[in-house]
Amino acid sequence: MNNNYFKLEFNKTITRLAGYDYGESVFKDQISKKINYDNTPIKIEFPNNIVRSASSFTQGFFKEIISKFGYDFIGNQVEIITENPSLIDSIKNNLI
Repeated sequence: MNNNYFKLEFNKTITRLAGYDYGESVFKDQISKKINYDNTPIKIEFPNNIVRSASSFTQGFFKEIISKFGYDFIGNQVEIITENPSLIDSIKNNLI
């Protein structure tokens, strides 16, 4: 697997993600120091217990990528991996 594969970890009781600051914190703690933007695609796996992401979390989580490369980079170079299609839909809708 490429070195730009990130399997996120959350408390097992959490099913929905919210909060701009929380999104920033998760990205900073679990991805920021390890990511290599020259090695794409960037794969981010969410655990199966996460079913939705509020726009506040999504915007905070992707803040670094958006500020460096814009929204198109996420659509073209970032792959969201999850068994929950509703999570992928909520992330995509929150980035439009």
